[in-house]
Amino acid sequence: MRRFYRSCWAIALLAAVLFTGAGGIQAEDQKPTETMPELTENQQKELAIMYQDMFDKRKGIISKYVEFGVIEKEKADKIIEHLDEHYRMLEENGFVIEHKHHKGKHDDKIPH
Repeated sequence: MRRFYRSCWAIALLAAVLFTGAGGIQAEDQKPTETMPELTENQQKELAIMYQDMFDKRKGIISKYVEFGVIEKEKADKIIEHLDEHYRMLEENGFVIEHKHHKGKHDDKIPH
Protein backbone atom coordinates (compact mmCIF):
# COMPACT_ATOMS: atom_id res chain seq x y z
CA MET A 1 0.00 0.00 0.00
CA ARG A 2 2.85 2.37 0.80
CA ARG A 3 4.27 1.83 -2.71
CA PHE A 4 0.87 2.69 -4.20
CA TYR A 5 0.73 6.01 -2.35
CA ARG A 6 4.34 6.75 -3.27
CA SER A 7 3.50 6.11 -6.93
CA CYS A 8 0.48 8.41 -6.72
CA TRP A 9 2.59 11.19 -5.27
CA ALA A 10 5.26 10.63 -7.89
CA ILE A 11 2.73 10.88 -10.70
CA ALA A 12 1.21 14.01 -9.16
CA LEU A 13 4.67 15.58 -8.85
CA LEU A 14 5.48 14.72 -12.47
CA ALA A 15 2.22 16.27 -13.63
CA ALA A 16 2.92 19.42 -11.62
CA VAL A 17 6.44 19.70 -13.02
CA LEU A 18 5.26 19.24 -16.59
CA PHE A 19 2.21 21.47 -16.52
CA THR A 20 3.52 24.41 -14.53
CA GLY A 21 6.31 25.19 -16.96
CA ALA A 22 4.39 24.60 -20.14
CA GLY A 23 2.26 27.71 -19.99
CA GLY A 24 4.88 30.25 -18.98
CA ILE A 25 4.11 33.34 -16.95
CA GLN A 26 1.34 35.71 -17.99
CA ALA A 27 1.03 39.24 -16.73
CA GLU A 28 -2.54 40.05 -15.71
CA ASP A 29 -2.61 43.43 -17.42
CA GLN A 30 -0.84 42.27 -20.60
CA LYS A 31 -2.99 42.91 -23.66
CA PRO A 32 -2.64 40.40 -26.52
CA THR A 33 -2.32 43.18 -29.09
CA GLU A 34 0.68 44.80 -27.42
CA THR A 35 4.05 44.43 -29.10
CA MET A 36 6.37 42.17 -27.15
CA PRO A 37 9.74 43.69 -26.26
CA GLU A 38 12.99 42.33 -27.66
CA LEU A 39 15.69 41.21 -25.29
CA THR A 40 19.34 42.13 -25.71
CA GLU A 41 21.81 39.44 -26.71
CA ASN A 42 23.16 39.27 -23.15
CA GLN A 43 19.65 38.94 -21.71
CA GLN A 44 18.91 36.13 -24.18
CA LYS A 45 22.14 34.34 -23.25
CA GLU A 46 21.33 34.61 -19.55
CA LEU A 47 17.83 33.22 -20.07
CA ALA A 48 19.16 30.48 -22.37
CA ILE A 49 21.43 29.24 -19.59
CA MET A 50 18.63 29.33 -17.02
CA TYR A 51 16.13 27.57 -19.28
CA GLN A 52 18.67 24.92 -20.24
CA ASP A 53 19.38 24.25 -16.56
CA MET A 54 15.66 24.01 -15.84
CA PHE A 55 14.99 21.63 -18.73
CA ASP A 56 18.02 19.50 -17.81
CA LYS A 57 16.64 19.13 -14.27
CA ARG A 58 13.20 18.22 -15.60
CA LYS A 59 14.75 15.61 -17.88
CA GLY A 60 16.66 14.22 -14.90
CA ILE A 61 13.43 13.92 -12.93
CA ILE A 62 11.71 12.17 -15.83
CA SER A 63 14.64 9.75 -16.11
CA LYS A 64 14.30 8.94 -12.41
CA TYR A 65 10.61 8.17 -12.88
CA VAL A 66 11.57 5.72 -15.63
CA GLU A 67 14.26 4.21 -13.40
CA PHE A 68 11.75 3.82 -10.54
CA GLY A 69 9.16 2.26 -12.85
CA VAL A 70 6.61 5.06 -12.48
CA ILE A 71 6.41 5.81 -16.22
CA GLU A 72 7.39 3.90 -19.35
CA LYS A 73 10.45 4.91 -21.36
CA GLU A 74 8.31 5.63 -24.43
CA LYS A 75 6.20 8.11 -22.44
CA ALA A 76 9.37 9.70 -21.03
CA ASP A 77 10.78 10.06 -24.53
CA LYS A 78 7.64 11.92 -25.63
CA ILE A 79 7.83 14.23 -22.63
CA ILE A 80 11.49 14.97 -23.30
CA GLU A 81 10.72 15.59 -26.98
CA HIS A 82 8.05 18.10 -25.89
CA LEU A 83 10.55 19.85 -23.58
CA ASP A 84 13.10 20.07 -26.42
CA GLU A 85 10.45 21.53 -28.73
CA HIS A 86 9.46 24.07 -26.07
CA TYR A 87 13.10 25.14 -25.72
CA ARG A 88 13.44 25.50 -29.52
CA MET A 89 10.34 27.71 -29.60
CA LEU A 90 11.73 29.89 -26.81
CA GLU A 91 15.01 30.19 -28.70
CA GLU A 92 13.24 31.11 -31.95
CA ASN A 93 11.28 33.83 -30.13
CA GLY A 94 14.39 35.33 -28.55
CA PHE A 95 13.34 33.92 -25.14
CA VAL A 96 10.37 36.28 -24.97
CA ILE A 97 7.40 34.26 -23.80
CA GLU A 98 4.19 34.68 -25.73
CA HIS A 99 1.33 36.00 -23.63
CA LYS A 100 -1.78 34.24 -24.85
CA HIS A 101 -5.11 35.69 -23.90
CA HIS A 102 -7.61 33.05 -22.82
CA LYS A 103 -10.85 34.78 -23.70
CA GLY A 104 -13.51 34.03 -21.15
CA LYS A 105 -11.35 31.71 -19.10
CA HIS A 106 -11.10 32.79 -15.48
CA ASP A 107 -13.02 36.01 -16.22
CA ASP A 108 -15.27 35.36 -13.24
CA LYS A 109 -12.22 35.24 -10.94
CA ILE A 110 -10.45 38.40 -12.12
CA PRO A 111 -12.00 41.72 -11.07
CA HIS A 112 -12.33 44.18 -13.96
